[in-house]
Amino acid sequence: MKKPLLSIVVHLLHLALFLLAMLFLQPCVVLAIMSTPSSLAAGDSLKPPNYVTSPSGDFAFGFLALPDSNASSSSSFLLAIWFRFDPGRVVWFAADAGSGSAVVAGGQSVLSLSTTGQLSLANPGTSNAWTPYTDASQNYGSLLVLRDTGNLQFLGLDGKTVVWESFGHPTDTLLPGQLMAPGTLLRSRASDTNFSAGRFIFIVQKDGNIVMYRTDLPGSGPLAPINAYWSSRTCCVDNGTTLYFDAELVGHLY
Repeated sequence: MKKPLLSIVVHLLHLALFLLAMLFLQPCVVLAIMSTPSSLAAGDSLKPPNYVTSPSGDFAFGFLALPDSNASSSSSFLLAIWFRFDPGRVVWFAADAGSGSAVVAGGQSVLSLSTTGQLSLANPGTSNAWTPYTDASQNYGSLLVLRDTGNLQFLGLDGKTVVWESFGHPTDTLLPGQLMAPGTLLRSRASDTNFSAGRFIFIVQKDGNIVMYRTDLPGSGPLAPINAYWSSRTCCVDNGTTLYFDAELVGHLY
């Protein structure tokens, strides 16, 4: 009877050592998860379906498979920012400057930050599909960083100056701490899963007025007065109007 008892004791000791090892290894596993990169430096690149995360892990930036496709086999991706644990919650995406529709990246697309400091998304066999710049004199940076606020910032060669940031160029969403300066607009998407430009525009006009427009009505253009259906009636303010989404008082828009 002693031999089976000894075997049971040895088995229990092995089990205890295994559980103890798992307990000590757990922080290493958590550390590995938390060490996901939150930035791209000069010379780095990103390819589908990869992404970086904010330091807290709440937000992700990179290539997100379109909702009607599978990430492991998809040939269509958005270059986007989303809540990491809810990929359906996209808060920003690279958009065509003219139409406002999302730029669709292929499975072989590459987002690169060149050693000379230029940031661009390229599809194979084509010229740059997307670049964030609106000012040709500010094409150079050294670091692309995703902040815990969900703001993607492209920093200059000094590592401090913000050359470009997603908070300054929203697509269809505002996040706490974000503002809309004069000339900034939000454009609805066609549907929750279709990132083509929709039929509504919300714009902080440079004359101080905040206006909602329909883009599918006849008229001289989508921003024509005849297509406006709501206004803040703050027109003709001397220094313009800025819309704030307060980060301290969540939900306070003023």
